[in-house]
Amino acid sequence: MSRRTTIAVDVDDVLVPHGEVLIDHLNRMFSAQVSMEGFYSLDELMDSFGKTKGEIQQQIHDFLESDEFAAIAPVEEAVAALDQLKRRYDLTVVTARPGITHNMTQRWLQQHFPDTFQDVYFSNFDHEWGTVKNVSKRNVCEAIAAEYLIDDSLKHITEVVECGMRGILFGDYHWNQTDRLPPHTVRADNWDDVLKILLSDDER
Repeated sequence: MSRRTTIAVDVDDVLVPHGEVLIDHLNRMFSAQVSMEGFYSLDELMDSFGKTKGEIQQQIHDFLESDEFAAIAPVEEAVAALDQLKRRYDLTVVTARPGITHNMTQRWLQQHFPDTFQDVYFSNFDHEWGTVKNVSKRNVCEAIAAEYLIDDSLKHITEVVECGMRGILFGDYHWNQTDRLPPHTVRADNWDDVLKILLSDDER
């Protein structure tokens, strides 16, 4: 029996609408009206909200430990799409969420995606707040012999295709725009696009 292809799947802004929910939270906390275009890095958030790095970090830390964050509903299309994909592929979560979210993330995935993922790996190599580990998504994907990464980060996609993987750049976000996609990479604006890429018509 041949080995099934392993697909690594990101969480934030792929399985769950993280960015827009975080911006809404910060807008409430700082009585501001910042749009999603302000969400990319701590420096951008500092400029957008006119706050210090420490103030932004504290609010994000509090948000990541809140019941509000734990209760965010998944992208509806992701649930149905992954239910189809798991019949053909081995699916594994590879996320850069910080240490304070690990237990909650495990519970959230089991609640919304039961019996879907083979395992969950946390990579925090370049995270600007939270637990820092000397491991990247590329390291994890190589270790588990993943053949695809579905991720909204152009940086992570670029790194994994350099080691022979294929990338699916997820979402039409301002932070992942590029004039030229990396080699062996396609863009999927939504989960229907992902299914078109990974499944033939008779499998959908």
